[in-house]
This record gives sequence, structure tokens and C-alpha cells, in this order.
Amino acid sequence: MSQSSPSYNTKKVCRTCMVIRMFVLAMLVLVIVGLLAREQMSYLSFITTWNVAIAIMIFGVLSFIIKFILWKLEDKKNSSDPLQND
Repeated sequence: MSQSSPSYNTKKVCRTCMVIRMFVLAMLVLVIVGLLAREQMSYLSFITTWNVAIAIMIFGVLSFIIKFILWKLEDKKNSSDPLQND
């Protein structure tokens, strides 16, 4: 009697491909909105290259600080484990 293994036909999509797809979709939406709402785009005049660059740098610094704090807390928790000090 032969046993058949369950067939896994579902394909996983890699994370990089999903990020690229979301980026392309977001750019497509921005282009369509830009073409359709030409007159109302004056509300978005505060979005400049410098403002975007500053926002990216602030986000990067904040995420680094949060990850560093979480890493230190995890390191402190692991070092207080008596089995780790053998």
C-alpha cells in the first residue's frame, strides 16, 4: 500500500517580489491621481525632495533607536538566564 504525500500546489511569493509589486502599484496609483487631479495638486506643494529626505532620515534614526533598545533589552534578558552562563 503506497502512501501519497499531500500535494502542495500553492506557490509562495518571495518577500522582495511583493515589495516590488507594492511599489509599482503605488507608483501607478500616484501617476493616475496626478493625471486626474491636476488642479487640486496644489495642496501637496509642501512635499518637496528635502522634506521627503528629512522624513526618511528621521524614520531611519527612530527605527534604529527602537531596534537598538529592543536589542539591548533582549540581550539583558538573555544574560540574566542562569543556564546561559555555563
